[in-house]
Amino acid sequence: MKKCVQMVARDKFAELLSNLSDGDDNSDGESEDEFYSDSEHERACVSSPRSVKGKEEISYDFFLKLFDENQELTKLYEEQCHVGKFECLVCSTIKGKASRMFNGLTSVVLHATKIQKTKRRPEHRGFGRAICTILGWQRERLPSSAESKNLSPRGCLPQDA
Repeated sequence: MKKCVQMVARDKFAELLSNLSDGDDNSDGESEDEFYSDSEHERACVSSPRSVKGKEEISYDFFLKLFDENQELTKLYEEQCHVGKFECLVCSTIKGKASRMFNGLTSVVLHATKIQKTKRRPEHRGFGRAICTILGWQRERLPSSAESKNLSPRGCLPQDA
C-alpha cells in the first residue's frame, strides 16, 4: 500500500513537470541526473524563463494540493513519519536515476533542503517545505544532519511548540 501511494504521487509530479517543461529540459542532450556546479546552477537559473523561486513555489503548491487531495498519502506521512521508508518524489522523476529511499521523513526533508548539485534544486525545496507544512514542522528546528541520533524530538516539533 505504502509504495503504491508514493508511486501515484510520483507519477502526478512527473506529469506536472512535463506540463511545465519550457523546452530547455534535456535540449542539450544531457541526462537529468547530471549535476551542475554551483556557478553553472546560478547561470542556468538566471537564463531560465522560470525563476528558481517560481519553480519552488509551483512545487510547494503542487505538493500541498496533492497532500490535500490524497488523504491516504497524508495519513501515511503522518503515521509513518519517524519509522517509514519514503521515496524522494523529486529524485524519482529524474529519468535514468535510481529512486532514493530514506528512513523517516526527517531524512527526506534534510535531503530536499540541503541538496546542492541537481537541476531540480527548487523542486526539492518545494517538496521539503510541503512536507514540513503538512506535518506542522519548523524547518529551522530540523537537525543539521540525517545521522543525528536525536531526529525525532528536534525535527518533529509542531510549529506552535
